[in-house]
Amino acid sequence: MKTKELISQTLSKKISKILYVVLTLIVSAALQVFCILILRTLIDNIFQTPVAEEPKLAFWIGSFVVSLLLLVGIGLVTKNLVVSISTNLSTSLTNAAYSASLRSEINEFEKFDKELIATKIVNDANYIGEVYIGRNWFVFFRNLIYIIGYFISMMIISPVLGAITFGALPIFYMLVRSYDKYFGKLDTKATTSYDARANKIKDDLVNLRSIKLRNGIVLEEEEMAKINEEYIATKKTHSLLKDVKDHKLFDLLVGLLLALLLGIGGYQSTRFAPIPGTITAVVLMTPIVYRLFSQLMYNTIMPSFIENELESLEEIISVRSELKAEPISSLDEIHSFKFQNVTYTVNSLSINDVNFELKRGEKLGVLSIEDNNDRVMFDLLTKLVRPKEGIISINNCDFNKINTIYLRSLITAIPDERNLFRDTIANNIIYPLEFDEYKYNDALNKSGLKDFLVNLEDKDKTILDPSMPINEELKQRIIFANAFYKDSKIFILNETNSKLEPRKEEQLIQEIFELKNKITIILTDKNYSVLKCDKVLILGKDEVLEYGRVDELLEDKTSVLSSLIKKVKTTKSAKVS
Repeated sequence: MKTKELISQTLSKKISKILYVVLTLIVSAALQVFCILILRTLIDNIFQTPVAEEPKLAFWIGSFVVSLLLLVGIGLVTKNLVVSISTNLSTSLTNAAYSASLRSEINEFEKFDKELIATKIVNDANYIGEVYIGRNWFVFFRNLIYIIGYFISMMIISPVLGAITFGALPIFYMLVRSYDKYFGKLDTKATTSYDARANKIKDDLVNLRSIKLRNGIVLEEEEMAKINEEYIATKKTHSLLKDVKDHKLFDLLVGLLLALLLGIGGYQSTRFAPIPGTITAVVLMTPIVYRLFSQLMYNTIMPSFIENELESLEEIISVRSELKAEPISSLDEIHSFKFQNVTYTVNSLSINDVNFELKRGEKLGVLSIEDNNDRVMFDLLTKLVRPKEGIISINNCDFNKINTIYLRSLITAIPDERNLFRDTIANNIIYPLEFDEYKYNDALNKSGLKDFLVNLEDKDKTILDPSMPINEELKQRIIFANAFYKDSKIFILNETNSKLEPRKEEQLIQEIFELKNKITIILTDKNYSVLKCDKVLILGKDEVLEYGRVDELLEDKTSVLSSLIKKVKTTKSAKVS
């Protein structure tokens, strides 16, 4: 799986930090034990030494404070290392899934729910990195190292009390698991009871009309009163047993163990050499050991814990990429753009056997008169999709052999959907290029945006938020400004869903037509829009109706273009009369 390989690769690059984490945990465990052993020394020796014999009280108290400060400092270092490792992993997974989405074939990606994919990319990656690795695995290693440290210490200072403490762990485990199993059954039963009560209320409200007509109000109220009594009793029992599970059982079992340790330790201390400090140290260590062990019992490090997240990210990362083996990453001056017998079908839309050729400086109008084939043509022209048959080429170089990212740098594409980014107007205009003042002002002038920006409080620093209403004309002019700023060798415009008035739309298109040495393709459903083009391609249902030079087709009174223009003139004349 690509996701598992990525996790392994990312963690292998952080092996030094992982080793630092283990080292800091060992030092932290040693410092915790050292603090308790200082307390043992104070009780067994220092507090019982007369002042005349210089008990070195200040030294030991100072050592305790220094150890405590070091413990806090190392804890912060450990936390920082763990956060660095876990967030690095989550961001690596996020980047992989995000990049796979951006580079995917558009038709493949559109099969997914966009909002769901975005949520999965963030949440699943964070869950694997920050919960599974940053919390679960860290807790596992930390608690294991601490328990080993306490075990060694307790076996050194008091083998008997240490053996009792750690020997009781299996008993503790069995008792806790047994109670968990018992409580699990009760919890399921209680939850079912709660759900039944909620469903009863919902069903009765849904069936309120029937209850009234059948005069069942009193009966339903009596039944609800009984259900509420059962709910109160169940809730009391459930809450009580849950509190036992969460707190009281641990307190009871550890308390009984402490009583046993105090009894045996007291017996040793009163029958043999006094060891009050050792007993105190063991009593302090024991709850810590059992709390650490209890956390390990409920901590999950098995891969099955993140199985769903792995599968979810794998599905995204493995989506088919639009980037294939594309050896051509640069071209000389663009001098031709050609379609040769291009055929493509998607859902109910298709185009068949499309042919045209454009030279530098020429303009092509693609007119769709029956079907919504402009979207298919636009996607083919911008390499969002690839033809099923035929060849698209620039300078006689097959589209499929030209690096896709480089190719799109050659093309300025203005789609029919007017989507802007959640950013300033200025950044939307220059996206994705660096700022150039001359190009920026030129784009503002050609798009006619300056007059709009004057009326905005923050001018071109205004943040465009999808939640705020944006004037459609302003939105469309920003899109055109971005196109003028990019100023590529090839301009492709889909104007089928334009919200501009015809006169304003013509002005913007004229600005594009006046650009020198560009190959320009305009996709439209408006007959008059193709008249200023050099060539026209007319698409009907699944077929090319006509292709040729505009002036020649207009002279041919039998051509499809002549017929369409004649219809427009007839319609205008009828409206005038």
